[in-house]
Amino acid sequence: MSVNKKQNEPVIVVLSGGQDSTTCLYHAIDVHGEENVLAISFNYGQKHKIELQSAHTIASMAGVQHEIIDVKDNLVSMSPLTNPEVHLEQYKNFEQMQDVIGQRRELTFVPMRNTLFLVIAANRAEVLGVKKIYIGVCEEDNANYTDCTYNFISCAERLINESLGYN
Repeated sequence: MSVNKKQNEPVIVVLSGGQDSTTCLYHAIDVHGEENVLAISFNYGQKHKIELQSAHTIASMAGVQHEIIDVKDNLVSMSPLTNPEVHLEQYKNFEQMQDVIGQRRELTFVPMRNTLFLVIAANRAEVLGVKKIYIGVCEEDNANYTDCTYNFISCAERLINESLGYN
């Protein structure tokens, strides 16, 4: 019988309060232990304040440190997530959503959001001596978010490593 030994190294988890980032948080806890996890969330001016409330509740329940970083004055968007003038599209089912969205990005896309989150997380990581950042994104949710793809995450990782001289 093998016993998984926790890696005793600090990590940062970008925690939105949704299912993808919550899964990443609990994976990080499983691998590193809650005492080694810092969860960071972002107030980017989202209309749905429940995101930040959920992130806070999840971090508290998980027993990890949690920081909310205010970037609402740094992201400009026409997304219905942040712009009170734009209404959220509603779909009866997944098939209708596929038909409406097609090859375009979902209107909820906030340009450069995940890029900014990762840059700030990398800044925190460098200052704190953290070598791993977890972020939960989903390429398969049919929103065509270009910043939720494997290619984007790979490029962001290379950019961060290059910027910090780790290549």
